[in-house]
Amino acid sequence: MLKIQSITNALEQWAPPSLALSYDNCGLLVGDPNQRVEKAIVSLDVTEAVVQEAINQQANLIIAHHPIIFKGLRSIQPTTDSQRAIILAIKHDIAIYAIHTNLDRVDDGVNKALADRLNLTNRCILEEASNLYKLITFVPTKDLQTVRNALFAIGAGSIGEYEKASFITSGVGSFQGSASSNPRIGKAGEFAEVEEEKLEVLLTDTLLSSALKTLHEHHPYEEVAYDVVSLQNKNQNHGSGMIGELREPLSSDDFIKYLKNHLGLQLVRHSHPIDNKINRVAICGGAGFDLLKNARQKGADAFVTADLKYHNFFDADSTLLLCDIGHYESEHWVIQEIKDYLTRKFAKFAVLSITVNTNPVHYSISIKDGKGKKD
Repeated sequence: MLKIQSITNALEQWAPPSLALSYDNCGLLVGDPNQRVEKAIVSLDVTEAVVQEAINQQANLIIAHHPIIFKGLRSIQPTTDSQRAIILAIKHDIAIYAIHTNLDRVDDGVNKALADRLNLTNRCILEEASNLYKLITFVPTKDLQTVRNALFAIGAGSIGEYEKASFITSGVGSFQGSASSNPRIGKAGEFAEVEEEKLEVLLTDTLLSSALKTLHEHHPYEEVAYDVVSLQNKNQNHGSGMIGELREPLSSDDFIKYLKNHLGLQLVRHSHPIDNKINRVAICGGAGFDLLKNARQKGADAFVTADLKYHNFFDADSTLLLCDIGHYESEHWVIQEIKDYLTRKFAKFAVLSITVNTNPVHYSISIKDGKGKKD
């Protein structure tokens, strides 16, 4: 029987918590990681209705994109929906896990789900994370493959669409251990020279800790020599937003219709239409206005995001089409991504998608005909 910890470990391999933004509160928010998990239900939000559906479906783990506990709580009383949801979850031994901005910042997370619905091609991260490191170590020639393969196994050496990348330089290492040392090669107190390989691999900041642990576990030396170098190179697999291309260019009006048709939208708030055809489209699920500069730099003709303020639309400046499709509307596609990921990882474990619509925003739309009459 699976434990909650097994599920959360798998989720954190996909979207490491270290990728989360500083203000966020992701991870296991309610429940015991050692509790057995019978069934999980995936939702964008956690509300009282979501917890009730978990109870009805006999699911004892809720995996949500948005954290139900975001800021510090001074008390938990049944005075708000979120607090009633927490109380109900605790009463029924239902754990709640949040996978939020860390899932926003992987290339196969929230923005991938949105890009899939828009059929964008030639995709890349809109604002790449810059936390890349180079691990350099020195290994006896006969132990090189053991150490290198162990580092590859945890994900070291990944560059864009390539993996198991490394660089090796041959040389001679020397050392002399103290009388109390226990060298694998040579003898304590004696000078030794060993044919070694200088091994270099790239790491993300999320792998740094586990890479150093792996290195010490598999390296033959009692004292392991290594360097960790912080790089200016951009991390192509982690970051915010995404940009890609439409299969064929569209006018502003046709692009807005395209958004409505492909995303099932009731409305799109947008800036003034532009004269040029729209080909390159930048996206950011949730509130992404801060990425407008990146969208411009990467040649976006349109930027699709949510939670825009009145004055934000002026910043489009008629040079690109700025579209607000709604927070829920831009992110709820990731529910299926989470479900699919866990189903691949745990083929015999039941993962359900929520049927409750948790969107707190509702629309009343009046449409006027050409004579000024409302439909």
